[in-house]
Amino acid sequence: MKIGVLLADGFQDSEYFLPKFDIENACPYTEVISLASKPIEIYSYFSRIGTLDVNETIGEVDPADYAGVLVPGGAKSPAILAESDDVRSFIQKINDQNGLIASICRGSLLVACSGIAQGRHLTGFHLANEYPELVIRPIVEKYGGIWREDAPVVVEGNLISSRHPTTWLTFRVRFATGWYGAETWRSRHQARGSRVAELMSLSRPARVGPDASINSTCMITGVSLPTQADYRATDRGLAGQFR
Repeated sequence: MKIGVLLADGFQDSEYFLPKFDIENACPYTEVISLASKPIEIYSYFSRIGTLDVNETIGEVDPADYAGVLVPGGAKSPAILAESDDVRSFIQKINDQNGLIASICRGSLLVACSGIAQGRHLTGFHLANEYPELVIRPIVEKYGGIWREDAPVVVEGNLISSRHPTTWLTFRVRFATGWYGAETWRSRHQARGSRVAELMSLSRPARVGPDASINSTCMITGVSLPTQADYRATDRGLAGQFR
């Protein structure tokens, strides 16, 4: 089984590459799925830094072949994909088979537009004061989603949402534990002597649903999250690699 990654022109580089490395430690591999087979544009914030090859087009894929889907954000990519009936149907079918659906930042726009957010809690791009033209909360609420402003990562059943790429450290834990199960994932990383295993006792994302009586705000103690400077350094590295 594999994880599909839904991308179009203008996706945010860090929201694809950072999760990709961790996802591929937890499952066989990822596949980039887009509207057409031509390479798609990689963006670092609002600047084009290169292109990425597409593995499959949305018309070729069978949802039954995928254990889940990752929806990175970006200024353009989620909005472009949300216009496709085939993309929305693909997400609906992944949801129907209880596959993992993980969105980052503006990626939650696509999740909402697919119709699976009705009555469910999720978060996403939240920098309304800085970039009012990019807010997605009204769209999420229009499609019946329950917006969460109080937690960087929200988990409800098979739906995982993150509001910004700077929360990827917590996001990776939730995705990996959703794939393996918490105990198996913890054991794997303890066996490797990985510091990341410590996050299981340090991070508490907001969890909602019938099995949760308390919604706790995600907190990480004693762990240094990447700074904006770290992300810009990553961007420069990716720009050199993919030009």
